[in-house]
Amino acid sequence: KNTGRILENEQEVVNALKSGNMMKTNVVDMAGMTYGEQLKMVRNSNIIVGVHGAGLMFIMFAAEEAVLVEIHPSYRQDRHFRHAARMTGKLYMPMRSLQRETCHGSSDNIKVDIEEFTKTIDGAVRLARNFDDGLSECGLQCPSSILALDNRLDPFYDGHTPKGRPVNTQFPCG
Repeated sequence: KNTGRILENEQEVVNALKSGNMMKTNVVDMAGMTYGEQLKMVRNSNIIVGVHGAGLMFIMFAAEEAVLVEIHPSYRQDRHFRHAARMTGKLYMPMRSLQRETCHGSSDNIKVDIEEFTKTIDGAVRLARNFDDGLSECGLQCPSSILALDNRLDPFYDGHTPKGRPVNTQFPCG
């Protein structure tokens, strides 16, 4: 589309998101969804990632412990999505593009620093993996011995991904 903001390196961003193990990643264009579908998608998401724009206001309807990762264009200074996230008890993690945007019609074309993005997403995943009774204390790439501690991840194991042996959690002394 030719309105709003466009990620210049969208495929690299998607690849970084999909590089995590034992997590489900949905990449959606909310503009093509009904309002009800949008609410359901947001409500069932632990981490919401998006470029600064009105769609991030959906954070208000996200699950209680959701994380909002907002990608700021280099020129944006406003903080209303941070405030919306905090007012509704969500966690907020900003990151800023440091490369000046280019124009694509009336849209600004934003390039995301993938190394910085991956670090930001790693932090968001570390937070999300600890929601409720989560025991997987790691980010995008988790050792199987840590993931094996969390029985809530059992549905993610399939014929291609064997469940590892859990790390020993017994106190070693005395």
